Amino acid sequence: MISLDKGEKVLEFLEDRRFSEARLELEAGRPYQGQQQDQAALVMAIITAGQGQFQEALDLAACTLPFVSLDRPLCALVHWIGAVAQDGLGRTEDALYWCSLAADQASSPSARPLQVGILCCWVKLLAKTGQSGQAAARMHQALRQARLPHELFHAHLTAARLWWHSDLKKAQFHLVLAQNLAKTPERLVLVADVPNTPRPNLLTGKQGRVTITLLAGLEVEVAGVRVSAARSPRAALLLAYLVQNGGEAISEIAEQILPMDTAIKSLDKAKSDRAARVRQHLTQARRLLGDPAGVMCKGSRLWLGQQYDWESDLRLAVLSGTFDGGQVLPVLACPWLEELSFTLNSPS
Repeated sequence: MISLDKGEKVLEFLEDRRFSEARLELEAGRPYQGQQQDQAALVMAIITAGQGQFQEALDLAACTLPFVSLDRPLCALVHWIGAVAQDGLGRTEDALYWCSLAADQASSPSARPLQVGILCCWVKLLAKTGQSGQAAARMHQALRQARLPHELFHAHLTAARLWWHSDLKKAQFHLVLAQNLAKTPERLVLVADVPNTPRPNLLTGKQGRVTITLLAGLEVEVAGVRVSAARSPRAALLLAYLVQNGGEAISEIAEQILPMDTAIKSLDKAKSDRAARVRQHLTQARRLLGDPAGVMCKGSRLWLGQQYDWESDLRLAVLSGTFDGGQVLPVLACPWLEELSFTLNSPS
């Protein structure tokens, strides 16, 4: 997307938020001609925004936009820069509009490297304007799309900040994942910016508590009564997933907790079959709980009943830093646990 002389070094500095060094490296490559001149202007806009010079960043983005309007990745980048600059100038509603345009442009496969970053920016702006439902939806989208270590870091850090004051359990889980990916001093500074709120007592022992065990066996404990989940392991996995991720659409849950299909099917047939399998696991989960209202389903969306205090040994293992992908039984293999294992065990 950016093909400047010494461009890789400039982008490396930007990723580490070393804006002064990025500026020096960018200026060392001058003069730029043609398309490289437009790209250099956008990189300078990113640098100036990072240094708090928001009006200059906005001016650079606005001046460059007419020249890149037919290039979807660069057009998405221009609108993203504009959104950051508008927000820095205190124009949050304008920033939201620019960010929505950036997200629309980034839906193109050619703009794949920008998608997670733009979604994280959108989440922050939506949360700032009180649109918590939309913010949560975009946050789930960013977490699903994140694949590279830097995308995972920023997605989990944004999630931790989003949920810190409304769902501390969920926020702490994502913070641990972000901390594990904070391999540079610049990222460690960002992780340290999250409020240092004391952890709550996770073992309250109150009536109505449900604990899902995946790593040290397969069972569900409801108010002190244990039930084996050996015959319905993916039902227990479904419960553990909802403990961590909250309510989600059945189609999204299917992508995360079911193993990859090997049979060749049409797209519609595959989606229908996978949704049916999740509903089957839902029925099994309700039986394990002994309560049809333990997991609610409405409009093809699942969420856990509020009458229980939910916990899983998987979440606790992540929080304590003791989770290892080797603890997961082969019968539970799924994209969610594979990505979680990668995130926690990625090399320094």
